[in-house]
Amino acid sequence: MTDLDATLATSLSRRFRLVRLLGAGGMGAVFLAEQIAVGNRPVALKVLSRKLLDDPDFLLRFQNEAASTGRIHHPNVVTIYESGQADEGTPYIAMEFLEGESLRQALAQRDALPVPEVAGILQQAARGLNAAHKLGIIHRDLKPDNIFLTRGDEGETIVKVVDFGIAKLRESAMHTPAGAYMIRNVCGPSISWGGGVYTVTRTLSRKNSGAKSAPLGQTSV
Repeated sequence: MTDLDATLATSLSRRFRLVRLLGAGGMGAVFLAEQIAVGNRPVALKVLSRKLLDDPDFLLRFQNEAASTGRIHHPNVVTIYESGQADEGTPYIAMEFLEGESLRQALAQRDALPVPEVAGILQQAARGLNAAHKLGIIHRDLKPDNIFLTRGDEGETIVKVVDFGIAKLRESAMHTPAGAYMIRNVCGPSISWGGGVYTVTRTLSRKNSGAKSAPLGQTSV
């Protein structure tokens, strides 16, 4: 554990016990942690990079997005348990800890997915997005990285849509495009969950056919 991790662990010690680092990037880091007040429940604890604390607007949006996503209660959307700030000010989101792989990882490991499996993945992802859409929440960055495949008690595949709202925050704070999988309505900047499903469907169909994805802004037939 680095000095920075140790400081964070101490700051969060009243609520969480950090177990290990799961991943890190420019936006921050994600830890496997135990939520002490709930029987040491395992959680994925996402913490925002401290360099972003200088932007109060970004911090407020991060908190608002976390609260909005926390309103979604659906088996195909990752569950957010709580959000807040550590004692030393680092913002965090505690969410359901998932074991499995992202759709991107699954596609990289296999040449093609069976059609029934593809249909099941898309159906579950669409259900989760529809539940969010009914609450006025649009994902805005749906791509294979943000569709997570885990397993139920009987070994069945359960799809979880993750990272709601983070793409919008990334755009406003980091001035970075949301990525090659974002699709915008040709009539304006509004983005629908249906567009996201289309992009993932297109990715899956092209992967199964052996074709390469077209660059952003281009269409292949």
